[in-house]
Amino acid sequence: NLEISNFEYGEAFVINSFENILNDEFANYELNGLVKLFSEATTSNLIKTIHNEKSSNSNINYKHSLKDSSKAVFKAKSIVNETALFSKAFQNCNTILLSDDAVIFAQPHLEIYIDELEASHGATTGTLDKEQLLYLEARGIPKKLAYDMLLKAFEEKIAHNIKDEIIKEFIKTYKREKYV
Repeated sequence: NLEISNFEYGEAFVINSFENILNDEFANYELNGLVKLFSEATTSNLIKTIHNEKSSNSNINYKHSLKDSSKAVFKAKSIVNETALFSKAFQNCNTILLSDDAVIFAQPHLEIYIDELEASHGATTGTLDKEQLLYLEARGIPKKLAYDMLLKAFEEKIAHNIKDEIIKEFIKTYKREKYV
């Protein structure tokens, strides 16, 4: 059982490469990533997971919030070989673009050689919903607070997946103005 949490905050250049080979029956791999960039920051997350034994599980889940002219790459490839019957392979990448110049290149990819499994992959890219912002403002919530509330709700799934309470507390108390 391996659980990894990957956090990238700020305005740097980062490349992460994760390669995982699941060679044990009932092996479980979970990767949760939260990427919050601004200025001219660039990040790449390159992920490869290979399922070789039956009933192995992988779950890759990333959330990006990109501001200014920041750029991100999410490239995930999960391979489920013939020997990995009844395995589960999931990939998900969701991105909020907070400016017109921010860019995401998302490429989730499944390579499956059996029929007896559960698998899905997907990527979404969008902006904060203006109607939701207006709704909150109409209820007397200041625009900045409404903006922060919507971003926090977007990020919450990643924070919810983390089991380590120290890391959860860090995410909860980290000052938003330092990164987005």
